[in-house]
Amino acid sequence: STFENRRMEDVVKEVVSYYKQGARFFRLGKQADFYASDRPIEMLQQIRKKCPKIEVLHIDNVNPNSVISKNGEEITKAIVEYCTPGNIAAFGVESFDPEVVKANRLNTAPLVAMKAIEVINKYGAERGENGMHKFLPGINIIFGLLKETKQTQKENMNYLQRILDEGLLLRRINIRQVAVLPDTFLEKHGGNKYLRKNKHLYWKWRNEIRQKIDFEMLKRL
Repeated sequence: STFENRRMEDVVKEVVSYYKQGARFFRLGKQADFYASDRPIEMLQQIRKKCPKIEVLHIDNVNPNSVISKNGEEITKAIVEYCTPGNIAAFGVESFDPEVVKANRLNTAPLVAMKAIEVINKYGAERGENGMHKFLPGINIIFGLLKETKQTQKENMNYLQRILDEGLLLRRINIRQVAVLPDTFLEKHGGNKYLRKNKHLYWKWRNEIRQKIDFEMLKRL
């Protein structure tokens, strides 16, 4: 199976057709990485030009590797300029533990995630006209991945604390338990073994992130 992005013209055409029917709130969702979509800057420019009274224009998932790549800053600046405040770059970091990243073939190394968070903050942390920050990272953390240990939570907390200490902003942190789907790498290499093993720790781990990181971050937001 090959990975395909929709053509920029098709996305713009669909947004315009909804706009003509009276829609004013849009999220360009369900893509794996907005930065890798077909001509993302032109897409946003066209939407704003053809839909002048649009009230919300947000994006969905972002691969941190793309944010720090050659055109990453240019795309980030365009998102800040053409989208509306309150926008989130949803980063599927999943884990800051290098062992877990390696074992699960995750595509974001912790240091890449940190650099991408810095880039989004550099351009997106200013407040827009509605009082919300223009464009901030959101982080997804997953419990139950291969090679997860108590050290995994320590690594997660270390990096999240570092984000706080460096004065960087996160719009939100999503914490989920892994879904073991048929015919996936996870199912073939351990399935729910780590979910079963560590499940009794999850409420404590989740609560630690909520109390020590989330509440502090919410105060800043």
